[in-house]
Amino acid sequence: SLLLKAQTALEAGKIPECLQDLDKAMKVPSAVPYVYGLRGAIYLAGGDVVKALPDLKEAVQVMPLPGNISNLGYAYLLSGDRELGEQLVRRALSSPNAPTQARYLMGLLLLDRKSQLNEACEDLDRARNLTLSVHMALAVCYERNGMEDASNLEIRQLLGTARASMFDFWKHWVASVAAQPYPSALLGLHVASAPTVQR
Repeated sequence: SLLLKAQTALEAGKIPECLQDLDKAMKVPSAVPYVYGLRGAIYLAGGDVVKALPDLKEAVQVMPLPGNISNLGYAYLLSGDRELGEQLVRRALSSPNAPTQARYLMGLLLLDRKSQLNEACEDLDRARNLTLSVHMALAVCYERNGMEDASNLEIRQLLGTARASMFDFWKHWVASVAAQPYPSALLGLHVASAPTVQR
């Protein structure tokens, strides 16, 4: 019941109340694995990687669900450990229930490697429903991969008819980012991707 209460508070945007309920739930042994994953995801969403890492490490130890693994990988990426972060994201993707967030993270990571642009574009395409930011990342990927028509189409679909006059501005932005050696840094992992909350 405490977990349900915490989930309700989270959905209402009452983060302090949610965290208080999760602290109480830590006293219930059967709830502890869920608390680690949920609390770690909340800290991660708030950008507090220092608090998120210990909880997510525990979550993966006691409940190695793809979402927990992906969130831990994301936390390591944000903390600067790109190698371990990528290993964990790949591990999450090896599951049949891989979270969409993991596809997005992998797409961004591979976007920096010109030899793996086809794979990067494929991962980003499979994550296109995650957030609007994925569409811009996909436009950058297509542009970087020499697929200008696909890039233009992605930009136009994102802008829609109401903002079609902004195409030239966004086309220039996409081309500028695509020309950089590390476009993933300019796309900002921490801005565009939200952690997966396990329920």
